[in-house]
Order: sequence, then structure tokens, then C-alpha cells
Amino acid sequence: PACQSIHRQFSSGTQKSCSSSRSRIEYNIWEYQNPLSVRTSPYIQFALGVVAEAGLSYVGLGVQPPMPSWGRMLSEAQTMVGFAPWLAIFPGLAIMLLVFGFGLLGDGLNDHLDPRIRRAR
Repeated sequence: PACQSIHRQFSSGTQKSCSSSRSRIEYNIWEYQNPLSVRTSPYIQFALGVVAEAGLSYVGLGVQPPMPSWGRMLSEAQTMVGFAPWLAIFPGLAIMLLVFGFGLLGDGLNDHLDPRIRRAR
């Protein structure tokens, strides 16, 4: 029952604001689509790309040896961790800080640009 009343309210609101069924559909799509996903998702996608590249390079499926890769650096440093731990610490720390930083940047932009969050404050 509650869902039906919400649906009726939603449908009546779109019918009042739009004249044709095509414009009603467009209104429903554009009104309730999150425009912030377009602005913040590149940061999250870049961070996921870094993790994917590092993971593939770690197992040997990434870029080939003349090209530098943090994943390959971690893989090669695995045998020398006992006497040169910084060879594994710095590439791992760089991956972690980059992914964490881009995640915070995307989240901060979402918090700053989303009008629903801004009204709640």
C-alpha cells in the first residue's frame, strides 16, 4: 500500500510537469539520476585502475620490464625483503597513498557538490 501511494504521488507529479509520455520518461530519468557520479567517478576509477595495474604487474601480466611498475617493484622486492625492506615498503606505500588520496578526493568532491548533503548540514 505505501509503495502504491508513493508511485501515485510520483506519477501525478510527473504528469503535472510534463505533457507527453516521452517527456515524462525523460523527466524521470534525468530528475533522479545522480549527476555527481559523472563528476566523482573518474577519481574512483583512476584509483581502481592503479590497483588493477599494480596487481597485474605483481603477478607478471602487466607492463613489460623496461617500463616501471609499482606492482613489479613489489614482486621483485619480495625476495630481498629480509635485508632491504625499503624496496617493498616504498612502492606499497605509494600505491596505498595514491589510492587513498584519490578516494578521499572523490568523496570530498561528492560531499561538497551534492546539494542533498549540503542541505543536511
